[in-house]
Amino acid sequence: MKKRLTILWCCLSLVVTGTVPAWCTTAQTPWPMFQHDIYHTGQSSSYGLQIQKSQQKFAKSLGVTGIGAPVVDADGTIYICGENSCLYALGADGSAQCIFDGIDGPVEATPVLSSEGILYIPTVAGSLHAVGRDGTHHWTLHVDQPLLSSPVIGPDKRLFFGSGNDQTKTNGFLYCVSSEGELLWEYPTGATGYISPAIDQYGTVVIASPAGTVYAFDPDGDLLWSYDAPEGITASPVVGTDETIYITTPLSLRALDFSGMLKRDPFIPRIVVFDELTDSGFAASPAVDAEGNLYIGGILGDVYSLDRTGAERWSPVLIKGMTLMDPMPVPILAAPIIDRKGRVYVRSGNYIASFSGKTGEVFGLLKFIEHERNQSSAAESSPVFGLRRTLLLPFSDGTLYALSPKQQVLNVTGTITGDIIEGIKVFAKALDETLESYETKISTTGAFAFQDLYPGSYIITPVRQGVQFTPPARTVRLGFADLSGVDFSAALSGAVIENAQATPAKIQNNTSSPVLFTAKITHALGQSHIA
Repeated sequence: MKKRLTILWCCLSLVVTGTVPAWCTTAQTPWPMFQHDIYHTGQSSSYGLQIQKSQQKFAKSLGVTGIGAPVVDADGTIYICGENSCLYALGADGSAQCIFDGIDGPVEATPVLSSEGILYIPTVAGSLHAVGRDGTHHWTLHVDQPLLSSPVIGPDKRLFFGSGNDQTKTNGFLYCVSSEGELLWEYPTGATGYISPAIDQYGTVVIASPAGTVYAFDPDGDLLWSYDAPEGITASPVVGTDETIYITTPLSLRALDFSGMLKRDPFIPRIVVFDELTDSGFAASPAVDAEGNLYIGGILGDVYSLDRTGAERWSPVLIKGMTLMDPMPVPILAAPIIDRKGRVYVRSGNYIASFSGKTGEVFGLLKFIEHERNQSSAAESSPVFGLRRTLLLPFSDGTLYALSPKQQVLNVTGTITGDIIEGIKVFAKALDETLESYETKISTTGAFAFQDLYPGSYIITPVRQGVQFTPPARTVRLGFADLSGVDFSAALSGAVIENAQATPAKIQNNTSSPVLFTAKITHALGQSHIA
């Protein structure tokens, strides 16, 4: 089961987040590293939950303080560290086990999970530990610098991470380490603090120092360019879909091209607070969706969306208290994350809010009333997607919260055989207007999957210009179990038009006379079937 889920996640990541370089050996799981991927986009292949219809799945106190953001494996296992010596593995119900008890010092960065099942864990004490998902210790590398920077895996399985604490003004370096734990090279960047390097699809490594310099290196350590932001840099760089590099300063968001040149005027955030237009600023990175649109939160609780040209897409939204007793805007100190449907999730202290990426409409706002703002020295952690629409939120007192839908969510899988060509899309149209509809693409073997659908009836329709499918559509009813075997055959029926785009009208035409058959799949919780 775990192997099948891993393959599924690999396919979904390719569909949603764009080009994944052939050299990339980061695990293709729901959330394998800081801000999800080597680009730090925060864009996941997971479907997120509707916060206004969510429930607390568990609240697990690990008995330690200062926990950072977790990573999530293909089977849903959650790995997280804190200020003690343990690497914890949590199950779907929140049950926790210390699988490795040899970490020397607090962990304030996010580990990274490789495709080979190795977790690379940096510590404030200056060590990088390599530990298997089963708790097996592989190696430890010691450097003479605190490691607050979350590592990223680059070409040839090399690990890149920064060092140094900018608050104590220590020296700092960008390190490159082999997957066997050998230090290959280092470069004196100055203390990087919590800033993590990002890598573009060509292997260029980009890192910044809070002092205000952005550096770009090739994988062998040659400096390609640098850029100075006099007011300093507040968060990790992000690589957009068009190779634009985004950096945040206390005053602005800046866009650099692949040669380190400023592409346009910096974006200065301004929002109306208490009826007065006020300058804001940024303390966290933006998130970037598959179309290149940006989402970023400001220090006044303001949320913005820009397109790839830097133009605002909707009026800024202000996150503030939910009652008259708590009316003040809440600063946003963590990067947003984006789900597969384009919903944007923003953490602001003990609040979590979700937005429409298209319009900025606020879908839901939830407050964890028993928690105050993160008082740890660690940077505030962004929320993280788990399996089955689970949303994970760590607090510095050692509690990890998991939110889940009130309803069980289910998977639908199938295969298309015959004339398999590029560009076949498969749609799942909900017959209940209160449910969402979905689309996906087939893999190179013809397999497709719809993940985390709510119970109900859906019409499954494959679409591609010049291809005839048998049957043209199938109606499925999801009850209490995952459903497989929703299969089709494909045959070329005419001229194939490249880059053909499916439309809702095509879907409805194909489903006017669906072929019906029955196939029941037994499950302990009930039955789902193909009608």
